Amino acid sequence: MKLDRRLLSNTGTAHKPLAITIALGTADGIAVVFQAWAISRIVSAAFLAGAGITQVQSELILLLLLSLLRLALSTFREAAAQRAANLVKSDIRSRLLSHLLALGPAYTNAERSGELTNTIQEGVEVVGVESESAARAVLEAVTTQAPDIVCIGTHGMGRFEGLLGSLSTKIARLAPCPVLLIR
Repeated sequence: MKLDRRLLSNTGTAHKPLAITIALGTADGIAVVFQAWAISRIVSAAFLAGAGITQVQSELILLLLLSLLRLALSTFREAAAQRAANLVKSDIRSRLLSHLLALGPAYTNAERSGELTNTIQEGVEVVGVESESAARAVLEAVTTQAPDIVCIGTHGMGRFEGLLGSLSTKIARLAPCPVLLIR
């Protein structure tokens, strides 16, 4: 999975929980390697060397401790990731509200206040993209979740954006609902 550097620049206050999530994920990966090493030692001693349970007891205890460590790391990683996601959602909501306020009453008068409030409070969803095509994943999520509006940040490359084709432009062209581009 490629990580777009612009994504990190837009995380705002989520840098610390995001860094903690990455660090815990790395530590979890290292624990998996040690866990595999412990399993290989147990299998080697028990099956190849014919050792009994008492001879591999220390390796079994190590395996148990590594399993508990991985459980703790995974739990804390999930909590840190949730915290980062909540901070990003909050930032998106505040940017959306600021953008709507900047558009002024002439724009918001045409919209129902309940729909605007719902969009700002509960309608902001961050899509976790795990596939190679971010646009395809976002469009798939938009199609399945059927939101009233999609809000996407853009760098606004002006006339080059349509020529080069950006993620936000592609989603704005293909989404089955209105798309609000925030620069």
